[in-house]
Amino acid sequence: MIYCDERLKNFDGLYNRSLDDIKEMKNKVKKFTFRDNIYKLKGSGVGIPIDDLSGIIGEAIRTDENGYKYYISDYILFALVNALNEFYDEYINKINEIEARLDNLETRVTILEAR
Repeated sequence: MIYCDERLKNFDGLYNRSLDDIKEMKNKVKKFTFRDNIYKLKGSGVGIPIDDLSGIIGEAIRTDENGYKYYISDYILFALVNALNEFYDEYINKINEIEARLDNLETRVTILEAR
């Protein structure tokens, strides 16, 4: 559960992590298996090694009372939301550009065929 009620929070400014930051994560998401640890964490999963993430979205990283580092995935999630929107805008702009070029070519072909 994440509280985002404006009665509880002051929202001030945009979070600007986006497509370039997400692209830096390419080939950094890795499979892992927990080692024996003080938290009794077991099993396996996927994640980003903290040293890799620190150079990309450093504000996501925290250190617990035992000195172990972890990250808050919300920062990655909202960077992904921004990246998706940025990618969509670039995609739509490119599609519009291609459609305009196609319309221009179709007009030129029609003129040439009319000769």
